[in-house]
Amino acid sequence: MKTFFHTQAPNQPVTLRLIPRAEYLDLPKCDNPMDEKSRYKFFKLLRGKNKNTSNSSEPSQKTYSAAAWLSFEKPITGSVSLLITFSDAYGEQHVWIDKSELNNADTAMLSGYATIDIVGKLDNVKVECIGLPEGTKGRVDDVHFQKKDRKQALKAV
Repeated sequence: MKTFFHTQAPNQPVTLRLIPRAEYLDLPKCDNPMDEKSRYKFFKLLRGKNKNTSNSSEPSQKTYSAAAWLSFEKPITGSVSLLITFSDAYGEQHVWIDKSELNNADTAMLSGYATIDIVGKLDNVKVECIGLPEGTKGRVDDVHFQKKDRKQALKAV
């Protein structure tokens, strides 16, 4: 499914995709859903008190990869950036992922990794684009967002 956008003002972030909680939180998984004992342990875990320290004031680090493929109705020129926007105990924050200088381009692909420091509960994660000229019309061909562990992130660099 393609998402269309139309920028109303310059330097206003355009939300490309709202990320579902399951893609950015460390949620428990059932080891073997076909086994009754395994399912019972999993449901017991879900019903129990959450021992996750995500509401603590100590920062934790998470690494994410993001990519976006955009198409524009008319060719554009200028600098376009990809951001991850999220909320935690400090409020809404933006993390820069990639920047591209477009020269009369009708498509753009932006991608990269970011390690973010999270204090408290991570919430409202979005992939956004900023820098599109006012009045730009286009569509989001695809957006990729994935949680990485530190080993995967270090291998990719």
